[in-house]
Amino acid sequence: MIDEKEKTLRDFVHEAIVPLIEDVIVKKLYQALEVVASEIKSPRKEWVGLTVDEIVELSESEENTGDVWMALNVQARLKEKNNGN
Repeated sequence: MIDEKEKTLRDFVHEAIVPLIEDVIVKKLYQALEVVASEIKSPRKEWVGLTVDEIVELSESEENTGDVWMALNVQARLKEKNNGN
């Protein structure tokens, strides 16, 4: 049998602590849902490519001594344009 102290403690936990825990869980769930909703709502940044003039400029660069270097330079320029670096 449950003694009176244990019953009192169980009643306290059930009446006072459990609702607090439920409140925290509900708040955290709402925060997570807000983050997900904001990610869904935010538009994706449109990819920016190189213009023909930029490609010609890169191909005429002294650094471009072959197709591999040209590709690497194009990749670097695209990263700059799209990431702001």
